[in-house]
Amino acid sequence: KRNGSSVKTVNVSGTKYTYSSCKSGYAYTMTVTPTATIKGEKISGKASSATAIIKPTKPSITAKVKKSNVNIKASKRACTGYQIQICKSKKFKSGVKKYTVKSTTLNKNIKRSSLKKGKNYIRVRAYKTYNGKTAYGNWSKIKSVKR
Repeated sequence: KRNGSSVKTVNVSGTKYTYSSCKSGYAYTMTVTPTATIKGEKISGKASSATAIIKPTKPSITAKVKKSNVNIKASKRACTGYQIQICKSKKFKSGVKKYTVKSTTLNKNIKRSSLKKGKNYIRVRAYKTYNGKTAYGNWSKIKSVKR
């Protein structure tokens, strides 16, 4: 199942199967039911399930400084939302401001006065939450803006 909706049913002989059509930003649940035919009678064992969340792809962002705010945009992704970090250092070690946006499309305005004077660096990553578990995508390329 993908995000709770049935995608594919496969009969497999052996102990391995690879589902290669996984898309980023979706949760996949695989249920395995062992079966055997003994003397013409089909016998099924106890089913077991496992869920995997495929992390969202790295977003491509734009950051434009306007008179009173900075507008940060990213194209639509299969995700639950985005995390934004803004910092004076490219290494994002200390003094990091963090924002979270719960939307599949990112269009966030941040007050320009909340930025520190001089050059500020911005990076964004998408995340997917499913059944209480979260998978984070990779951080975007770092964009710099001046206050």
